[in-house]
Amino acid sequence: MTDQPTWHTAWVSALDELELTLEETTRLLAGGDVDEVLSATPWSPPELAAPLPSDLLVRAQGLLARQQELMGLTAAAMTGNRDDVVLLGRVNSYAGSRRTEPAVYLDVRA
Repeated sequence: MTDQPTWHTAWVSALDELELTLEETTRLLAGGDVDEVLSATPWSPPELAAPLPSDLLVRAQGLLARQQELMGLTAAAMTGNRDDVVLLGRVNSYAGSRRTEPAVYLDVRA
């Protein structure tokens, strides 16, 4: 099989790219620099003609589990942000102010 090293290398490269994307997502969820993460090339599933080599199965399963975990964390973060926006709107309504722009600072001494 002369094609094995080529498609094996392609699969390793695809898993490496996925792993980098998962690391970027982890950094973003931990409060990392949004511009840095958004400037990275987005990951897209590769089109590989050959099946996953059996020696890469454990790694691929681990990346899949990590991807599913990060999808859950991302959904929770989005829900939390949406809840914060709703709460902020309620606070602004209660305070009698309908701001079109957020406050720049808060003077806690006043």
